[in-house]
Amino acid sequence: MLWRSYFDEGALQRGKAYAVRERVSQLAIREAVEGWVIEGRVRGSRSTPYLSRVEVPCSGDDGNFGAVCTCPLGGDCKHAVALIETFLVEEKGGVTPVRTNREAPVESSLPTNLRHWIDVSLRGASGNRAAELPKEMARLVRYSFHLGESGRRGGVARLTLLAFATGGKGRQHGAAALLRGLRQGEYPAYLGEEDVRLVKEMELLSNTMLEGTFGASGMVPKGRFWSILISDVLATKRAIWDGEAEALLGSGPERELEPCWVADPRGRDGDLLSGIRFADSGKPAVIVGTKPELYIDPNSRTVGLAVWKESVDPLRWLEAPPVAAGQLGRVCERMAVVGWSPALRPSELEIRDLSAHEAALVPRLVLTRMPVKAAGPDSSSGIWMTAREARQVPVALFQVRYGSILVENPLADRGQFVTSVTSEAILRAKRDFSREERFVGLLSALGLAGLEEVFELGAGQRSGKQNVFTLPGERRGSGQGADEWYAFLGLLPKVQEMDWEIEIRSDFGMKLTYAEEWWTELEEEGGLDWFRFDAGVQVDGKRVSLVGALREIATRFDMVKDLPKLLESKEEDVVPVKFPELDMVLAFPAVRLGQLLRSLLQLFEATEPRGTMLHRLGAARLAGMLPGLEGETAKALRGLGDRLADFKGVTRVKTPRTLQATLRAYQTEGLSWLQFLRSHGLGGILADDMGLGKTVQTLAHVLVEKGAKRLDRPCLIVAPTSVVGNWAAEAGRFAPSLRVLVLQGAERQSAFERIPDHDLVITSYALLPRDGESIQAHEYHYVILDEAQYIKNPASKMAQMACSLRTRHRLCLTGTPMENHLGELWSLFHFLMPGFLGDQESFRRNWRKPIEAGEDSKRREILAKRVAPLMLRRTRGEVLQELPPRTDIVRSVALSRAQAELYEVVRAAMDKRVREAIKAKGLAQSQIVVLDALLKLRQICCDPRLLKLTAARKVKESAKLESFRELVTGLVEEGRRILVFSQFTSMLALLEKCLDKEKIASLKLTGDTPGNERAKLVNAFQAGQAPVFFISLKAGGSGLNLTTADTVIHYDPWWNPAVEEQATGRAHRMGQANPVFVYRLITEGTIEERILDLQKRKAAIATAILEGHSGEPGRGLAIERSDLEMLLAPI
Repeated sequence: MLWRSYFDEGALQRGKAYAVRERVSQLAIREAVEGWVIEGRVRGSRSTPYLSRVEVPCSGDDGNFGAVCTCPLGGDCKHAVALIETFLVEEKGGVTPVRTNREAPVESSLPTNLRHWIDVSLRGASGNRAAELPKEMARLVRYSFHLGESGRRGGVARLTLLAFATGGKGRQHGAAALLRGLRQGEYPAYLGEEDVRLVKEMELLSNTMLEGTFGASGMVPKGRFWSILISDVLATKRAIWDGEAEALLGSGPERELEPCWVADPRGRDGDLLSGIRFADSGKPAVIVGTKPELYIDPNSRTVGLAVWKESVDPLRWLEAPPVAAGQLGRVCERMAVVGWSPALRPSELEIRDLSAHEAALVPRLVLTRMPVKAAGPDSSSGIWMTAREARQVPVALFQVRYGSILVENPLADRGQFVTSVTSEAILRAKRDFSREERFVGLLSALGLAGLEEVFELGAGQRSGKQNVFTLPGERRGSGQGADEWYAFLGLLPKVQEMDWEIEIRSDFGMKLTYAEEWWTELEEEGGLDWFRFDAGVQVDGKRVSLVGALREIATRFDMVKDLPKLLESKEEDVVPVKFPELDMVLAFPAVRLGQLLRSLLQLFEATEPRGTMLHRLGAARLAGMLPGLEGETAKALRGLGDRLADFKGVTRVKTPRTLQATLRAYQTEGLSWLQFLRSHGLGGILADDMGLGKTVQTLAHVLVEKGAKRLDRPCLIVAPTSVVGNWAAEAGRFAPSLRVLVLQGAERQSAFERIPDHDLVITSYALLPRDGESIQAHEYHYVILDEAQYIKNPASKMAQMACSLRTRHRLCLTGTPMENHLGELWSLFHFLMPGFLGDQESFRRNWRKPIEAGEDSKRREILAKRVAPLMLRRTRGEVLQELPPRTDIVRSVALSRAQAELYEVVRAAMDKRVREAIKAKGLAQSQIVVLDALLKLRQICCDPRLLKLTAARKVKESAKLESFRELVTGLVEEGRRILVFSQFTSMLALLEKCLDKEKIASLKLTGDTPGNERAKLVNAFQAGQAPVFFISLKAGGSGLNLTTADTVIHYDPWWNPAVEEQATGRAHRMGQANPVFVYRLITEGTIEERILDLQKRKAAIATAILEGHSGEPGRGLAIERSDLEMLLAPI
């Protein structure tokens, strides 16, 4: 095949040279319908290689030969020749490959646009229109006017035809390739009938070489014939400026143009060029060389009729060569001789050097936007050249001014002098390059970088942009650098203080707003307990609230790193803060911003449209933190805040005479604290350790209320079923003057109507949801939750019912306000004061998650300080110096051989199952599988008989059970009285049988024990009827007084150390006369040892929040994946 006949001699020679110089890369060959396709990349004159593609027919039919390239020629070029020559060399002599798989053409795998382009452009019949393009190949056809050089002097417009992909991210079909195709009678299918007519006329006029010229960068419209054609082009409403698909040119008014002289940035110092400018603005003008002439204003993107009053032809005027400044006078005189432009003829021009004062150097920064175009190969087609995708990028133009002489691009214009032409002289000033360089250094210090550096512009795009700077964040895409720009704007006042001129053009689109006045408000609203806080600014005479936007900022704010910097800022320092909902960026005084954020970071309440609703305590704390708040309300709240800051100094309350008990000092302090909270309308948590008399302190508090005649409604006590009877007994013993009503048993139905007739009404958590409607029918003076951790799940019916009760005051009693996670603490405060710790989701995100993950000790400290005034916690060790000593003993037990083998078999199987579940669903969705695995391992450690597996039935012995038997037998012989706790009631049954064989009497209390039998069992043990009392951890771990016991055995460890501690407190409490020994039976190397480690971590976090101590750093509260791996580790 004579493929060389397809190319001209120049292309063949240069392509051969390219092949010899190995400029071809990524060469590939594949089968097509009628032959073979050769593809590759060819490195030409630009930095990005061209993509070339050649189709070679098997039949040798030259008519089916085709070459396509992304270079401006489009195909019959040196790059296609280089591709073929390289292929022939690699095939050792050009042997044509034999076509295979003829029944399965590979063309169907080509991208749609490439397949269509090949069919239409290479195989279409000459002179015929191609079929319509598919939707994915839709094009926006634009007629683009542009300048072929820098626009500083104005110039003559050029015209090209561009086709953009729908949406503006285009693929350019170059004008050169398009016109070449027209000469062959072919044109792209995306051209409409109107476009075809216009392009044909352009090609015709360009070929005449009389009415227009055609070059590599487009056509230059000239003459009267082009006037009509340009009018038709503008009528399409698809004429654009400088290749920007959306920069459509509109119609403008008639404007006068005038000739001018401008300094030549590329010539010798003082050289001048001829230019054209608008008479009304002095800005450079672009002229379309039609008859009559038209102008294009790139700034307003308008086209209109140009009025030219000079005798000189504008196009001829722009062709003038550079003129030395010293020769300008003679040049103008010569122009006058031939009748050109008398307005430019000076009488005699001399060069006058400006004085230092006249030529004072002033740096300038112009903030505007500029189209930036990125070019590159199109990965979807591999054949089209990606059109320059223009994006309007915020930029800073660096300029300098010497007196009145402006140097627009000092980094490109490197002449030693700057000049200005007047009617009398050429004014000249010598430049100070060292100072100009220092100005550029300041731009770098402000964070700016050169546009070509940020966007890696090619050589063609760098021209004229040496003085254009932007921020590096713009590289990430449109709008990504906005935050950086606003921070930059905040620095400009300081830049202006350094005598810089700052010009912010309207198209820059970013503005800092400076407030006229700041205001803050804190007013009572919605009753005695709620206040509304609002803060904002006055802008343009209007008050604008900023609290909602500031709270959003506070959630993302790094308080540890950023807050101290703001609070220590200078008074005049400002920080740009964006408020998207208000469409405003405010120049926020740094110190004021720090004060507001510090306040809002410590407030949890939900934001409302007109401000923030605060509970009384939050409002009091805010009033103390913001000194700008004034008025009686703020003053009163500030006083409350001061008193709450030192709640231990509250006024001591006398013990009521009606209390039949003598309160200890710490109990009197607790009574005073309860009265303090009541007097300020606050709820709280009495979180004393087990056995310190929370019940008697509460009864004393109720008696004070009755004595002050405030008890005009009953107090409702909600307690676990097991201690309802104890509350009634304690009330009868310590507060016999109170009228007590117990809601329990079937007879309670008739008692509901008598609730208002009593001082103290006692019910259980179990009955609260059932009797909710009857209990809700009444209003209460107090609702008091004993063992308040029962409502730790806010979604439970029990918790929701408790929160819905109508009452003046609320109180929680619990030694363990937080057992597993901080969400339980939130639930208690949600009952006490809804909104005090914010909504559940915001608390989880902003406080629970970072604290439990061990990532934010500062927030843990804030939370501890926040709840401290509302929680009173004393430990037994702090207040009961006379309490007998307690000894904790961990007794390790080695598994028997058979038991250990069973443990390892089950562990390995469950480990595999857990990992598969986590891989398939994630840890959060695999909880059932995880809990089942942990349960089975714990059961094996206790006794294999608990595990319902065939393999477990074969293991007859339990090492821990044998160790328990030996321990208890010895302790009973010593006369010890023992409480035995286990999570598994089935394990308690096995232990009971074990002691029966040893002839040791025992009692047992589980969740199945009827309520009326519980007190009998407690009394029987206290009376000494049996030395051992088996108790299930859940059923009897709280509310029982078993001070005759001196030994506690935890047969199996539980995840929550607080629950175990509460169970131990059944014996180690007030009234205990003997030392108490606490045994924990732990099997060696098993999951039980890992549970002990988790217990320590949970206890550390709880201590940090409840008592203000620092927990173990870097460790969280919730079980994580690393903990799971530890739990499932082999023995």
